[in-house]
Amino acid sequence: MPIYVVWCGTGAGTGVPMLGVQRRHWPYDPTTNLYQRPFLWVSVDGGVDERITSLIRSSICSGLFPGAVWLVQEGDGIVSRGQAGLAQRVPSQRHMRRQCIFDVASLTKPVCAGTIALKLWEGGELSPDEHFGRYLPQFSGGWRDGVTLGQVLSHSSGLPSGLPIPKLCKDPSQVLDCICKAEMAYAPGSRTLYSDVGFILLGKLLERVSGKALDVLGNRVVFGPLGMDRTMYRPPRRLRPEIVATERSRSGRGALVGVVHDGSARFMRGVSGHAGLFSSIDDLAKFCRTMLGKGHAVLSRQTIERATSVWADDGENAYGLGWFKRRSPENPASRHFSKLAYGHTGYTGTSIWIDPARDFFAILLTNRVHNQTDAGRIPEMNRMRRRFHDLALGH
Repeated sequence: MPIYVVWCGTGAGTGVPMLGVQRRHWPYDPTTNLYQRPFLWVSVDGGVDERITSLIRSSICSGLFPGAVWLVQEGDGIVSRGQAGLAQRVPSQRHMRRQCIFDVASLTKPVCAGTIALKLWEGGELSPDEHFGRYLPQFSGGWRDGVTLGQVLSHSSGLPSGLPIPKLCKDPSQVLDCICKAEMAYAPGSRTLYSDVGFILLGKLLERVSGKALDVLGNRVVFGPLGMDRTMYRPPRRLRPEIVATERSRSGRGALVGVVHDGSARFMRGVSGHAGLFSSIDDLAKFCRTMLGKGHAVLSRQTIERATSVWADDGENAYGLGWFKRRSPENPASRHFSKLAYGHTGYTGTSIWIDPARDFFAILLTNRVHNQTDAGRIPEMNRMRRRFHDLALGH
């Protein structure tokens, strides 16, 4: 197992960031499943690609994120797998471990809400061509009458990108009415606009159609059948020592741990179709494998192929049902992916990308927001993701 000792600093008198790297063996710490080494912990435990490891190291040293866990698999072989940096910096430091649980933010959309919707489609309970108002009658009037379930799933529904839900609603029971009364942003199907609001509404629809809470549905339809035992909404307090920290408190002396980062999802008591899910890299790998037709099948191959084809394309952005096909600007996908590839990102610094043509998937989980990174660094994060995917494909 390659083990790296890394220190970050600047060249003498230059102010230019420098990396020092040594490769050696250090005492093993069984409590953390890592080797003890100073400054920056990097553990590569399979399928060594030193260019990927170098990219992760340099991203940590540049302040893009404090730590990361990653996995790249092609066929049955591991291209690269490892963990580096810190899971938490304040008020105390914790090293990143492979078993760490992340707030995966918008990965909630395809992994949970989107997959449940597709499963109900297979069962004949939903149709992507059906008007949304059929399932939620209060969603009606004007452009709303033309919105289909497929348009909500493909971010082409006309719904706004976001709403200040905690300010507009007094309690979570008002969220549905709040969204149904919100002004539409554009004519349905005329363009695309990535929409948290659409997936919040989708979560409400899934609960209405099934008669079950969204977190219960997730466990029954996706997480339980796949053995994703470390994937959940509202993780219990006993798991907090294993959960990666997200945003720091205003004082800078504390951080969110085990509480969803997204403000709207937090207002909705931690359960929503757009955010709120917590998961680990091994659990997400199980999900990626089932999407590639391996192991337990949650969805049929036909459903997966239809859902991950292009459903909405305005020339800049293209979406499947719950999945990105192309994002602009700063597309996080590699240009070397095939046309069949699809993926998603999460605001907290997470991403998954799958390419069926290569029997390939890549997962990158970081705690980007724990560095108090503002939205201005999202393009930089997406460039890093694109480079990560390029290297994963050998480019």
